[in-house]
Amino acid sequence: MKPIKSFLTTIAFLSLALFFCQTAQAVVTFTITPSAVSNTFGGTIALSVSGLISGDAVVIQDYLDANTNDVIDGGDILWQQFNLTDGQQSIFHNGAAAVTNFNVPGDTDGTANGTIVAKYVFQAGSPQAIAGKYAFRLYSPAGHFTPITNLFVVTNFPYAQSFTGNVVSNGTSTTLTNAIVLLFDVSSGNLHVVGGAVANNAGSYTIKAPPGTYTLAAIKSNFVASTTVAANLVLGGGATVTTNVNLLSTTQSISGRVVDANNSSLGIAGFLVPVQTQNGLLSVTFTDTNGNFTARVNANQWKVEGNEEGLMTYGYLALQNSTTVDTSTGSVSGVTIAVPKATAIFYGTVKDTLNHPLAGISLNSQQQDNNYQYQSEGITDANGNYVAGALAGDWSTGVNSDSNPTNYDFSQGNNATLTNGQAYQQNFTAILATNHITGHVQDNNSNPIGGVAVSANATISSVNFQAQVDTDTSGNYSLNVANGSWSVNVNCNGGDDSLDGILGSGNYACPNQQNVVIANNSQAANFTVQVCGGVEITTTSPLPDGQAGSPYDFFLQAASCNPSFNWSQTAGSLPLGFTLETTGELHGTTGASGTFNFTVQVTDGNSSLTNKALSLIIATNSVPPPPLNVVMSGNQAVVFYPQSGTNYTLQTTTNLATGPWVPATNGVSVIALTFSNTAPAAFFRLR
Repeated sequence: MKPIKSFLTTIAFLSLALFFCQTAQAVVTFTITPSAVSNTFGGTIALSVSGLISGDAVVIQDYLDANTNDVIDGGDILWQQFNLTDGQQSIFHNGAAAVTNFNVPGDTDGTANGTIVAKYVFQAGSPQAIAGKYAFRLYSPAGHFTPITNLFVVTNFPYAQSFTGNVVSNGTSTTLTNAIVLLFDVSSGNLHVVGGAVANNAGSYTIKAPPGTYTLAAIKSNFVASTTVAANLVLGGGATVTTNVNLLSTTQSISGRVVDANNSSLGIAGFLVPVQTQNGLLSVTFTDTNGNFTARVNANQWKVEGNEEGLMTYGYLALQNSTTVDTSTGSVSGVTIAVPKATAIFYGTVKDTLNHPLAGISLNSQQQDNNYQYQSEGITDANGNYVAGALAGDWSTGVNSDSNPTNYDFSQGNNATLTNGQAYQQNFTAILATNHITGHVQDNNSNPIGGVAVSANATISSVNFQAQVDTDTSGNYSLNVANGSWSVNVNCNGGDDSLDGILGSGNYACPNQQNVVIANNSQAANFTVQVCGGVEITTTSPLPDGQAGSPYDFFLQAASCNPSFNWSQTAGSLPLGFTLETTGELHGTTGASGTFNFTVQVTDGNSSLTNKALSLIIATNSVPPPPLNVVMSGNQAVVFYPQSGTNYTLQTTTNLATGPWVPATNGVSVIALTFSNTAPAAFFRLR
């Protein structure tokens, strides 16, 4: 028998050997290349991890070091979070060809060898490009190694002109430290983040930018910004524009969670959640490691947005329509934003007519079935390549011309029916656009309608091109277009920039398109949109008269912002033989004359309904029956008589060739024909 002491010594030795083996395995390195870039950089950042167990999973968290103390603490913001697995990346297929969704960081070598080299796409002119310090933290969910943190710096490109000032509270001189100041480009008619900076510990900021027209706003916990105060600021060449950025104290909050639509227990971490009102108030928050968020707001109606750019990095789709939250009576909690992971992709290139690739071009894929529920974004890389997520089903993709260079028009994409795992190729062409279609969109009360998309479409050299822009707060728009015949439309097809999606807009009727011809000139196209409330029956009473014995066919009419009408009769009586179809068609033939009173109801596509009493006069047919042609054939008679659809309709069903004949005296037979009018019955005697 082996001594107990020796046995324990053996166990201890094995445990110690196992410990050293695990320790050796857990020597993990983490590098970021490059570790510093300008906010104008457009390319990829390499996140390299080595020393892992083969097939291991890791998490990389990207924190904005708001207080610039080089460590992750309570004052910092979880900006993004990536889950990486050794040997795995996001792959789809076009036939036998494998296509990588390069928006989603993954192990580029595709081999489980204990090393991960992930490419993180850094886009200039996006929230990623806010100048400041960032801390990338690598950790193992299984605890295989001690977390590692590396710093990453985004610098402000040294343009010759800049904005500078302080971030202040409630219009006072009180400064707010470490707020994030956002720079919005307004040249396209909407607010598009093109950069920003973090205010220092004294509350002052400086942002260098190219000459242009901009709006400034700041974000900080417990405050909201107004995008209408420091708005439309002109930054000239070599100029320094000094302006304070004001933040307003908050009284309420909106809280909730961003989750995977197919697994609600899976929260999406490090996701930017913008919350805004129709009158220009803005609050921005980020989800925590479990997908929870809390946005501080005031009493108002708010739209909780789905940041497409942030979701595309995670491989998720965004909602086409924002979630509306009303805080007029207090804080709101339990808001859930459920988004699905992409199961298919669009991919391809964006190039000009000389085949030169265009980098930094934003594209959008949209679901065409299931009530246009989801959408996704893609941005071209330095070679003009893009990837945009989708789901199985009917989808379309196109270039977001309202957030791209205004001197181009882009070709339109095709609708496609996708399957799970499919990669669908769609390439785009850009054509120079040096002319303009300008105008305004207002309602019939002369109130401007801001934030609605206006698009123009034309076929040029057998290629379909589109330009699109959102109206500004005054309802004005300007589209850059090439020479051609353009059809101009206001968006009525759903989404936040459509007439039916604008917060607080009420019900609008979709205006007709306008046709504009551009030939080295500029043209105007103004739209007046009718405000409508509910549904209205526009058919007047009494209805057009009918006549006994004659077919009647008439369509009832209604007006609504959603003209998917369903008709029914709710009271009174229709003439005998008449039918009211759900389409509003009233038709039939009756032998009865007189005045008929009845009530109809119509329901529109918004479930609004209304009723209206109608009357219909059926006149007497006083024209006598035409003579009948009687033809004798031996001892039989053949009688030709008026058919249904003429002035008279034969009421009795009789085989006139065989009878029934009524025998009479002295060899005379008699038949009577009765018609659906007030004329007496016609009698015929045949010898």
